[in-house]
Amino acid sequence: MWKENTELAGKGNSFLPVVFMGPYMDMGRPAVMVNSPELIREVSDDTLFPKLPAFYDPSKSVMGNGIVAASGEHWKMLRNIINPLFYHNQLKQFSKYMTEGAGELISFLRTKDGQEVNCNEVLSESTLAIFIDSALSRSDFNPNWTAKHLEKSASLLMFFALTEFIFGSTLNSFFPWTRVLISTRQVILDKVAVICERVRNSPPQDEGASLVEMLVSLKENGKQILSDVEIADQAMTFLFAGYDTTKSAMCWALYFLCQNRHELEKIQNEVDRVLNGRTATFDDISNLPKVKNAIMEALRLRPAAPGIERFAPTDVELGGYFIPKGTTIYMNWHASHTDPTLWENPEAFYPDRFDNNTGYIKNFFAFSYGARNCVGQKFAIYEAVIVMSSLLQQFDIQMGSGKVQPLIHIAQDPDGFMCKFIPRR
Repeated sequence: MWKENTELAGKGNSFLPVVFMGPYMDMGRPAVMVNSPELIREVSDDTLFPKLPAFYDPSKSVMGNGIVAASGEHWKMLRNIINPLFYHNQLKQFSKYMTEGAGELISFLRTKDGQEVNCNEVLSESTLAIFIDSALSRSDFNPNWTAKHLEKSASLLMFFALTEFIFGSTLNSFFPWTRVLISTRQVILDKVAVICERVRNSPPQDEGASLVEMLVSLKENGKQILSDVEIADQAMTFLFAGYDTTKSAMCWALYFLCQNRHELEKIQNEVDRVLNGRTATFDDISNLPKVKNAIMEALRLRPAAPGIERFAPTDVELGGYFIPKGTTIYMNWHASHTDPTLWENPEAFYPDRFDNNTGYIKNFFAFSYGARNCVGQKFAIYEAVIVMSSLLQQFDIQMGSGKVQPLIHIAQDPDGFMCKFIPRR
């Protein structure tokens, strides 16, 4: 689709603002792709263009009615509750897990002594452990067990959504993947219930509390604001939407740095000056702009999700085109991120373009846009800066064997990215 968009627009021209994609899965109803930043911002308003029920309604059976799937007043209530959990002081509290996780990752890679490793697998284990420490509890959620169940659930979720749509809930319940997904959800519900009960019996100190523990501690008129099931829904959402997107951003940043050694040298000069041999902490983040720019540039070229779907609940006009009621609308973030009229030399990896933040403000959608943008985006960026700067302080990174290609698992990953972390000292 992206290649065709480019060819239709012509070299050096902008992407076509609206492209008809043909009949889509939803009983053959039409689907269009919007590419321009203006239209993406317009369609991002979920009061005008709600999320696609064909996927999000079935996904609630697996992930629950968390902040990603929720809508209307329930979503507003959740957003108001969860937003403060990602404010500056809370992120500083979580950053200790990021620093500890970076140290554990460095120790592991030193045992490899420059041998080739799968970057996706190595960073996945690290980011998941950091996320579990911050949001849940490692004593209740073993990272290896959690990763295995998440990957299995992610691979089955699309089958579940498709058969739910075609056959309905009654018949879909007989398919094997449905039973696996529901049983996984129940296991996580049970684990979160254990955490909730423990917090009620022994409330944690404010410093060191996980996201789930903080949600349990929130009260109104002496009563817990969210039920245990609602808290578990947030935990499921955090797990599915949280850790893997951060891992994807770091993997792509490291991949592009392997391809652009001069950019890698700039970053290593920065981390050597700022860190001087130690692991990064929260207080170092503002002094590592080149690391952050590299992550943002990687997200521009390879956003964790290259787009998102909404639908038109009524007849509407978009970009001068009539869009009939029921049309699926795919917001193509990748198009906005690589439009040659919006970005100079858009296919090039050039992190310094984010120094003035112009592109980030106007044409960058890796964390979505508007009221429903990613609530955990600062958490993701801070973690990526701390972990990646610590890695590049200690290691040089070189490409390994194999062919790398974009592939969506939970997020869009550089599939087949084998690399070598060569100790610098």
